[in-house]
Amino acid sequence: GPSGSVVNCMLTPIVDHFYHNCCCVVVVVAAAAVVIAPIMHAQQHTHSSPTHLLLLLDLMPHLVANIMITRQGFGSMAVAACFAAPIFNLLFGIGAGGVFELLINKGWDAHFEVDFSPQIIIALSALALSVFSTLVAVPLMRWEISPKYGLYLIVLYFVFAAISLLNTLGFIFN
Repeated sequence: GPSGSVVNCMLTPIVDHFYHNCCCVVVVVAAAAVVIAPIMHAQQHTHSSPTHLLLLLDLMPHLVANIMITRQGFGSMAVAACFAAPIFNLLFGIGAGGVFELLINKGWDAHFEVDFSPQIIIALSALALSVFSTLVAVPLMRWEISPKYGLYLIVLYFVFAAISLLNTLGFIFN
């Protein structure tokens, strides 16, 4: 009857959205498997930490998405994504790791080791500096981000990348 077609019409976008999300998950998992294997291979031959390469690979999709969102006139959404992505990665990534460890080892005393290396300290420091400086600067600029502040953030990234690369190559923090 007519009510059935209304329900089908309303459910179709939801089902399509769910289907597309499932397809995206499959593609991302497959791409991650293809990307992670060479990184681990390179890490074994260079005796360096894969953290640096993984950080760079993780940043590219966020960068492209934020540029596209900003160019379409949704600057607020791009700024929100800059805060949401690290929060999600930190909370859900560590949370899921803890849950998986709990399920695999079947005990509340299960834990997983985190290699608390200088690379982690460098990354956390850069994240904290960029987030806190943005939390202070944006309200002071009356909620408008100037090109000068954008340049500051880009310079901050290149300083982080340089320090991270020098650390990975063994020139500092050995």
